[in-house]
Amino acid sequence: AGAAEGRIAVFHFPGQGGSVMGNIQRWVGQFKPPGDSKAKAEIVDRSSKGLKITRVRYSGTYMQAQRPMMMKGPSKAMDNYALLAAIVQTPRGPWFFKGIGPKKTLDAHLSAFDAFLGSLSLKGAKPAAKPAKAADKKADDEKPADKKATNKKK
Repeated sequence: AGAAEGRIAVFHFPGQGGSVMGNIQRWVGQFKPPGDSKAKAEIVDRSSKGLKITRVRYSGTYMQAQRPMMMKGPSKAMDNYALLAAIVQTPRGPWFFKGIGPKKTLDAHLSAFDAFLGSLSLKGAKPAAKPAKAADKKADDEKPADKKATNKKK
């Protein structure tokens, strides 16, 4: 019989998404540590092809939210589960790769996940344009829209 299935979700929030450690703490907080231990997450920082990557592993009892978009409320305890995740920082904002599943399943995919992370690259990397501030917008509104028309010789 094969290992039980896990799931991975990929998220991208251009220009936002919270701090790396804030996300890791929130994800690990979705677990109860195994037994009475004060187990710590394994956090590995690396760079690949100009991208800063933080990979995290943790295992214990996953407290699966019964309402997926709600962090609080009823949850289902899932013993011997694991987190295998990464945050890839880019000039366009972070990318989040969050895997949850049976520990045995995620452990079996660790080397493939690490190889995947090492293969990532960002083509045409230019930071996202920042929205204009209200003061800049007002100043732009007061400028002539067509310079050619205002600079015409008679």
